[in-house]
Amino acid sequence: RPRHEGGGRAPILYYVVKHRKQVTNSSNNWTVSSIAASQHRLTLTRLDPGSLYEVEMAAYNCAGEGQTAMVTFRTGRRPKPEIMASKEQQIQRDDPGA
Repeated sequence: RPRHEGGGRAPILYYVVKHRKQVTNSSNNWTVSSIAASQHRLTLTRLDPGSLYEVEMAAYNCAGEGQTAMVTFRTGRRPKPEIMASKEQQIQRDDPGA
């Protein structure tokens, strides 16, 4: 349950979530998402397999930006393609007269 629900604090209006891929000797731009206070889940898309990412999140209310939280994670490896056996065989022949 989010901390903004109850407790006498100013209600959260929205969240800002930023993420970027960590690359050595490079400063990648952040991808920024703004989400409603009622939304408690965000799916990050178009991430590269086996890569390190940084995510920062901050809540905003009438007083402005709250404390930023940051997490770093690595995506999983790309799944190996499934190889299926087939009993069919195709033969290509060169037939200049056809």
